[in-house]
Amino acid sequence: MEKKNITILVVEDEETIRELLEIEMQELGFDVVLSGSVENAIAVLNSEKSVDIGLVDLWLGDGSGMDVLKHFHLRHPGIPVVLMTGHGNKSVILEAFKLGAFDYLEKPFSVKDDLIPVLGRAEGTVVLTKKNAFLQAELGHSAKLAAMGELSAIILHDIRGPLSSIQLCCEDIVEEAKCKGVLSHIEIADRTAPILDGCARIGKMAAHLRGFSRADGKEAEVVASVKELVDCSLYLVKKKVRDGKIVLVKNISDSLLNSSLKCDKNSLEDAIMNLCSNACDAMQDTSKKTMTVSVHLSSEFVEISVADTGTGMSPEIILKLEKSYFTTKPAGKGTGIGVKIVRDAALRMGGVLKITSEIGVGSVFSICLPIARLSDGSSESSENAKNGEDKVNRSTSKNVA
Repeated sequence: MEKKNITILVVEDEETIRELLEIEMQELGFDVVLSGSVENAIAVLNSEKSVDIGLVDLWLGDGSGMDVLKHFHLRHPGIPVVLMTGHGNKSVILEAFKLGAFDYLEKPFSVKDDLIPVLGRAEGTVVLTKKNAFLQAELGHSAKLAAMGELSAIILHDIRGPLSSIQLCCEDIVEEAKCKGVLSHIEIADRTAPILDGCARIGKMAAHLRGFSRADGKEAEVVASVKELVDCSLYLVKKKVRDGKIVLVKNISDSLLNSSLKCDKNSLEDAIMNLCSNACDAMQDTSKKTMTVSVHLSSEFVEISVADTGTGMSPEIILKLEKSYFTTKPAGKGTGIGVKIVRDAALRMGGVLKITSEIGVGSVFSICLPIARLSDGSSESSENAKNGEDKVNRSTSKNVA
């Protein structure tokens, strides 16, 4: 049988049944991971091992298969889990479906007539889920490439300054050399400093563009300056801010100005840029145009927030933002992928995306990352965070509202 590149976690406490299921699954082309207890199954789910389908006995020696089902959907939401039971208690089965079970098999069951059809449906779900994830990644990359079209105009504009500086300084060095015959080391240093600075700026722009255009969006985590993260993200939308005549307010807590954050730098900058771009779009038809980008500490998180004075959103619209491809922008103006990019970036770094909004006042999107991601010497106690940072929260709210 051809390999399917699909892994099934079989959780069964009876060794004979477990081994028989392993043989049948392997003959069908599945990779199989075996577990004989609730504790071991949860350990497998918490590990780096990839699991695509669960086949779980409802009654196990050290607990209930319901606990495994719950952990499945906590660690791997959306994965089909098929329950096996020798006790067809309808109330228990109903509860299992409420918890997200894909299907169930009543022992004893036929491999041909019962198991294979159920696994076939589960396999179809897995294939569609993987295809959907691939298409979403492709759409996200396409959105990045579209944004790069706007970036090119900014880069072409900003690159002229450094290049002109290089040219003028070189000409000045030549003229001075002709007049004096020789230049001292101090004079050479004074005239070459702008050249080096200009070259550094060009290198920084090119490096950021390369990182922004990566297709997979995955980078090794680095320790990045909080201030630099905000500044680099705002650089990507400065033309949009300028053209929209938007007042930009940066509000980074004093305790974080010199702090660093362990993160996927490119993904986080991309996420902040998306929020800023959406904030600019939200204020197109409003008289007051103020975007506030703030970074502060709460009791558990480092919160990077982007607030706008746009039209605001209803609770129903905020709920719809949970879905991919939903957008409030006119047809042809948005893909609906931006908020998903932000949420996925936050989740990959162990955080969450928080959204608050009020009709006629504006919206606040906050990327909340675990406070443990602050580098040594940067974090504060929860009590200090509450006492000191709440003042920042209040001042920011006043600016926005």
